[in-house]
Amino acid sequence: MIRFRRIYAVLAVLTLCLFASGAPAQMLVENSLETRFQIDLKVPDAALNSFFPDGFTSSVAPQGPAKDCNLRLVFIDRITINGPDGKPIGKGSNRLVYLVAPAKDPSGNSVQLVIGGLTEDPDDVPGVFANYLLATTHEMRRTTSANGPILETQDWVFAAKSGEHLELHIKYERGTGSRADRRQLLLRKESDVLPDFAPGTGAGHSPQRHHESPGPRQGVYSQNLRRQL
Repeated sequence: MIRFRRIYAVLAVLTLCLFASGAPAQMLVENSLETRFQIDLKVPDAALNSFFPDGFTSSVAPQGPAKDCNLRLVFIDRITINGPDGKPIGKGSNRLVYLVAPAKDPSGNSVQLVIGGLTEDPDDVPGVFANYLLATTHEMRRTTSANGPILETQDWVFAAKSGEHLELHIKYERGTGSRADRRQLLLRKESDVLPDFAPGTGAGHSPQRHHESPGPRQGVYSQNLRRQL
């Protein structure tokens, strides 16, 4: 069962070029290197819409491999977390999982609505989107076999004391992909509701684009987190 408190947060992501074109000055907070495993899901609209703020509506791909998927489950292994000086922040790493929904804001802009998340690091609560819960149970195992086709097994178990529970057990053959610069800037400000990226621009702290295939996929991301001065 997936259950989260009704706390809202919008995933706001800006590319480097936006800051170079006259946007307000930003202060670097952290850099991170992450691996992510994402599954696109189709859940009942009525249940999902109960988490949306007034004026927000679900936005799903009308066609293509991700057709009708309205929720994304993202397991994140934050391998390194470093400050502007390059030194580790806190424990220097973290594991978390969150649910995010593609949506339209009242103005019709495409945004990512973070429903909620579970994190193993107490210092990461309530998190950058102000709706993470502490995972009192947090287990993550990943094994890779390269004898022939590359086979990977992942096991994630995250649960909060209040009953929220997200779990994944999967084995798959790993494919190959093209490399692109995925460094992004993530701006977190209470009043910000920013447009989503066009297809193909990659993702920093955000999940994937609508045109990408549903089901499981894994990626490696480099992320810069900044706050507005």
